[in-house]
Amino acid sequence: MTRVNILRRIKTSKGWANVALKRNTKKRIQWPSGGPFLIEWRENGTRRREAAGTTPAEALEAQNKEAPGTRGAFERSVSPRSRKRRGRGCPAA
Repeated sequence: MTRVNILRRIKTSKGWANVALKRNTKKRIQWPSGGPFLIEWRENGTRRREAAGTTPAEALEAQNKEAPGTRGAFERSVSPRSRKRRGRGCPAA
């Protein structure tokens, strides 16, 4: 299974830097509202990076396309039951 990391590109006093996303005490990602995101993975021992969009949704979509094995973990974290409670997934009346 390929491990694909999501990075955020930020401007520092020394120039641009790629940094990991912050996590809370429960190890869940604290998503920033926007900004340039990158995905990073390894292929035959070399690090590969690719632009992944400017929104968290675009970054997750790019991550899922690059590594299909990681997709199931994200889909399990948002169950259909929880979508229904939040008003998503309900048919229009």
